[in-house]
Amino acid sequence: MCKESRWSPVLRRAIMRVRPEYFGWSQNEREHYTVHCPDDDDFRIDSILLKELFGIVATSREETKAAFDELNETQLNLFNETVLPFTGVGEDNFFLNEFFVEDKSILNFETVYDYDHADHEFQEGVRQKETPSYVARPYRGVLYLGWARLFLDEVFTYANLSMVAGYLYAHTDEVASEIIGDLIPHQYVHGKNHGMRSGNGFEWDMRVDAGGKEGLLDELRHLQNDYLMKRREVLSEIWDGNALKAIYIGAPTLPGELNRDFLFSDKTALRAVRFRSFMRDCRVIERPFNELTPYCDAEKQAVENFLGAEHERLSKNFDPKVVTLRKKRKIIVHEAAAEKLLF
Repeated sequence: MCKESRWSPVLRRAIMRVRPEYFGWSQNEREHYTVHCPDDDDFRIDSILLKELFGIVATSREETKAAFDELNETQLNLFNETVLPFTGVGEDNFFLNEFFVEDKSILNFETVYDYDHADHEFQEGVRQKETPSYVARPYRGVLYLGWARLFLDEVFTYANLSMVAGYLYAHTDEVASEIIGDLIPHQYVHGKNHGMRSGNGFEWDMRVDAGGKEGLLDELRHLQNDYLMKRREVLSEIWDGNALKAIYIGAPTLPGELNRDFLFSDKTALRAVRFRSFMRDCRVIERPFNELTPYCDAEKQAVENFLGAEHERLSKNFDPKVVTLRKKRKIIVHEAAAEKLLF
C-alpha cells in the first residue's frame, strides 16, 4: 500500500478539488484511475499544483505545457516529488516513465520481466514486419536506460533501469569516445546551414573539425560502433548464461537530483522484482555494486587495445581521398526548442 504520509497538503487539496471521491476508493481503484486519468482531470490537477507550488496560473493545456517547459531543475524535481504519491504504484509509489503500447499500463505487468519481455516481443515484431528477412534475436533482457521515479527509503529518487550488459556497453561507449578524442583531437563547429529555417523548424548542422583527419576519425568511429554493438551481444549472452539473479544499485553523480542505477544481471533477476514491491524485492537479490568494477576495467582495457590497434593500422593505410559513403541524416530542431539549442 502507498504510505499516506507521503501525501503533501498541496497534493491532497488538488485531488479533493478535482476528484473528491478518490479518497474513498480502494488502492486498486485509485491506481486504475491514476494510470487512466482522464485528460481533463490530469490538466486540472497539474494546473492546481503549478499555482500552489510556484504561483503559476495556467488556464489551458498549451499554457500548462509552456509552464512545465519553463520550470527550472529544482522546481521540476519538487513537482515530480509532490505528485508521485498520486502517480506511482505499490509500496514505493513506483512510476515507470516509459512508453506503453495502446491500452496497456504498468498495471498490466506484475514483474519487470513481464514488461521487458513484452517490449522485446513488440520491438522484434516491428523489425520483422519492416524487414521480412530479419531474424528475431533471442530474449536475454533488453532493459536499457529505463527511467523511473520512486521513494527509496522515503526519499524521492530518480531511477535508471538497465541490464548489466547494457550498463557495460554504455560505460565502454563513454570510455571509447574519450580514447578517440585523445587519439584524434577534434571539435565541433557550425556548418553553413546551422540555424537556417527549414519548414517549421531550424536545421541542426554541426560539423567536426579534426585538423584534416576527419575521414580517419569517421572511419575509427565506425569501427568503434561496430565493435561496441558486437561486444554488447556477447556480454548479454554471457550474463544471461551465468544467471546470477542479482541486482546492483549504484549512485551516479548527477548535480541537482538524487539518482540510482538499478542494474539487472539477467532475466532471472527481472523475474524476481515486482513493480508493486520494487525495493523490497531488489534488496533480496542485491549484490555490492563494486563487484562490477573488474568487468568495467576489463571492457575499458579491451576497447583501448582495439582502438589503439585500429588507429595505428588506419594511420598507416588510410587514404583520405577514398571516402566511404554512409547515409547522412538531416536534423531539424522544432522552432519551440531552437532558442535554447541553436542560438
